Amino acid sequence: PFDKEFLLRPLTLTEARRALSLPALKQDYVYQPDVLNNILRDLASARGEISPPQLQLVGSALIGTLPAGRTKITLHDYIDSGRATGVLHDYLEHLLGRLPNRVRRLARTILESLVREDQTRDIRTADSLRVELEVLHITTEHLGEVLHALRENHVLRLVEIDGGPAYELVHDYLAMQIRLDPETIARKAAQELLDRRVKDYQRYESLLTRQELSVILAQRDQLRLTDSAQTLLARSQSAQRRQRRIALSLS
Repeated sequence: PFDKEFLLRPLTLTEARRALSLPALKQDYVYQPDVLNNILRDLASARGEISPPQLQLVGSALIGTLPAGRTKITLHDYIDSGRATGVLHDYLEHLLGRLPNRVRRLARTILESLVREDQTRDIRTADSLRVELEVLHITTEHLGEVLHALRENHVLRLVEIDGGPAYELVHDYLAMQIRLDPETIARKAAQELLDRRVKDYQRYESLLTRQELSVILAQRDQLRLTDSAQTLLARSQSAQRRQRRIALSLS
């Protein structure tokens, strides 16, 4: 059974209710009905589906916080734990704390790399992550090891883009729990702007505006610059210089 990997699809609300309550009941733990309703509502996607690993994490955490001898899980227990958001945040911090010191910064940066500037999930290949880490002067020697550990602990999942493997966070809640400092937000905003405008340039040959160029150049040393991105920057800078010369000659 350990030679193969199987994809467990998202659960419906009915399936998730059973998956949460029945295993707990076999161990004599009981969820109050309003607790189940709140957990399912907090974890459900826009399509009304629930990720099995997230359900498992929240259920296990709630049982683990009960005082000795108590078997009923109340709404107060759930609220006191911070609801699904708090449970997942604590899980993430505990996971990072369990990793060896030598890879903690690498792991945290990987997680940050999988969150967009607006705190939504991003999808990245291992090669793309490696390039970004190297730009940020973070060693990538243990990248494969850390990606594997984050998958094994239900934080990342494998997806496919352009016919190849890539990684994303398993749930939107995790993206919300990864705190980005102002410098990281500024870098991400510049990178996402550059990536969008490179696609525009490839399709329409449209150049960067003066404001866009200013935002990107302020973060240039920390950005992933493809050949197309460097061409776009060079042509945009050249166009801006020409416009300044024309403006000066007319004045």
